[in-house]
Amino acid sequence: MLPLLVLLAACGPKSPLSHLDKGSFLGTWHDEGGAEYVIVEQDKGPWLQSLTDTDGEAFAIQNVTAEGPQMIWTYLVPSTSYIVTMKMSPAGDDRLCGTWENQYDSGTECMDRVSK
Repeated sequence: MLPLLVLLAACGPKSPLSHLDKGSFLGTWHDEGGAEYVIVEQDKGPWLQSLTDTDGEAFAIQNVTAEGPQMIWTYLVPSTSYIVTMKMSPAGDDRLCGTWENQYDSGTECMDRVSK
């Protein structure tokens, strides 16, 4: 009887954001109020690196994930203790649009890419 040899291919963990079209998300973005979002490539997918309000307040990014074509991020606004979740999708080459919600309110938001 011959011994059975089984080979297993080792694959690293896949980023939960790797299925997104990173070209649609990467870059520096300004929302309608002027806040700046910086989305970079990390682990083969887009990642929200920083979010800064127009007054210079840096928001604390808590989570970044994806659902279908949407990039979803949650952040803390230190000055108000609001926890905000945004769900954004490409709406053209240099535009993202979607929804936001916090403990008290919700709405829609669009942002434009200012640099790649």
